[in-house]
Amino acid sequence: MTKKVKTIWQGKAGLHEKYIKEALEKAEELELLYAGTQAQYKNQRMTIAPEQLRSGEIGKEAYPEKHGEGFYRLIYFKWTPDKNPQGKLL
Repeated sequence: MTKKVKTIWQGKAGLHEKYIKEALEKAEELELLYAGTQAQYKNQRMTIAPEQLRSGEIGKEAYPEKHGEGFYRLIYFKWTPDKNPQGKLL
């Protein structure tokens, strides 16, 4: 699963917990593409393996869902870009 990240704060990328749950259910890695304006992160991508998805730091704040009821939290991962900026070879 691939998701775009627009903000990296204090060296961490925050993701909606539903994306983490979805990737865990499918047992697939999560690929993050930086799509923000911070120059030091331009064109970077990061891959989180399924076994690493449970190690994210759960945010303290709960945010209201935009569509529907309830609240969600952000799960933060230290931004460690992949070494190969060209991606994976098929």
